[in-house]
Amino acid sequence: MLVTYVVAVLTVGVPTAAALGQATSISGPILGFVQDAEGVGVWPILGVSGAAALPAQPIELGVQIRKIAISQKRNYAIGVRDADRQPVLIPLTGGVVAPIDGALPDPAIIGVSPQGSAAVLYNEASRRAQIITGFPDAVVSGIEFDASSVAGRIDQIAVSDDGAAALLHAVEGGQPALWAIDAASAWRIPASRPGPAAFFPNRRDAVFADDAAQQVIVLRDIGGSGSRLPLNLYSDAPGVFSGVAVSEDGRTVYIAKAKSDNIAVVDLETRRQTTVSCQCPLAGIYPLKAGVFRLSEPSAGPITVLDASSSSLRVSVIPTAGRLSSR
Repeated sequence: MLVTYVVAVLTVGVPTAAALGQATSISGPILGFVQDAEGVGVWPILGVSGAAALPAQPIELGVQIRKIAISQKRNYAIGVRDADRQPVLIPLTGGVVAPIDGALPDPAIIGVSPQGSAAVLYNEASRRAQIITGFPDAVVSGIEFDASSVAGRIDQIAVSDDGAAALLHAVEGGQPALWAIDAASAWRIPASRPGPAAFFPNRRDAVFADDAAQQVIVLRDIGGSGSRLPLNLYSDAPGVFSGVAVSEDGRTVYIAKAKSDNIAVVDLETRRQTTVSCQCPLAGIYPLKAGVFRLSEPSAGPITVLDASSSSLRVSVIPTAGRLSSR
């Protein structure tokens, strides 16, 4: 894999919030979407990789929303409407915000699958989780789980694209645990100190990081064979993992550590590892569109992204109009 390092701070003309309008209509190429730290506002990344920028104001939704989770692939988000705590579907490129029929009310956490076809909602008070499929055009309320067997406070959640399996990350007494859930049961995944996890696109495979073992582990066929593939990483220093992500073709895993500016890129076929420096506060690794991943928090200023859409990896910076906040 050829690796190049390019940082370019570019500006492009972007519309104001007034120009976007309450119908949330956006035209032109979109690299993805970002939200503020409060989870109440969404900004489009307008342009293409290497020539993109954010408008000064978020998309006008016409209603107060919180706990937003974004589907980068299908241009929608799910959030909780302040007025009645009802989960709503938010079309991000034009359309009307609408309630999701049969959805679990007042979810504390919302997770969207890699390709955006499924979502999982978790209600902390009832300790129930619900998987919903068919997004965004043929939404069907699906399996509902009792998560009371999961010890501790659930703080992260993920779901497969077919809606058949979910991963729950929980912490009890400072000790993290990773649980898998399918239609039949819930079980704890063996790990010393599990961290971030993500599903592969269009598969029931997943990847998660173990801080204690300093390993990243691929789980094959959750709910089926459940085989494990450990990835031994070559790193300059041990540390807490801040993010894992998978390429759209499922052949590459991207790994980030807190207090590091290096991204480990692992080819699953050859097991070859490439390290790329972003020279940025590396918050994690979050998929956008077209093989591009966000590396830094939007609230911290300009957004650093990794473009992995070709064999030549490129890091660039997307300018913002200051700190992102809807407040």
